[in-house]
Amino acid sequence: MRFGLIGPPRSGKSTVFRILVGDRVFSCGSLPGECGRYVVPDPDLTRLAEWGGARKVTPADLEIWDPPAHLQIRGASAGQFLGALRGFDGFINVLPVFVGG
Repeated sequence: MRFGLIGPPRSGKSTVFRILVGDRVFSCGSLPGECGRYVVPDPDLTRLAEWGGARKVTPADLEIWDPPAHLQIRGASAGQFLGALRGFDGFINVLPVFVGG
């Protein structure tokens, strides 16, 4: 499944992206920005595979797109940004909520 990160500028989208994908970053082809792969952890999957005698186990993974900062819903790049979002299965909305000490 493919997901795009959305949210206001400086909301922490790239930070969330790095936390989820780590070093599993790759080129997005024609899309600007970075793509990464998040493998969904599922400890039950291994146990089910062993119980069922599966020879191959493939965990679920998500492809996540981190758009560059210059692409925004408002402004000159809105058309390009919205056009890029059409090809995704879902979105991860990152909101800038910072808690003070």
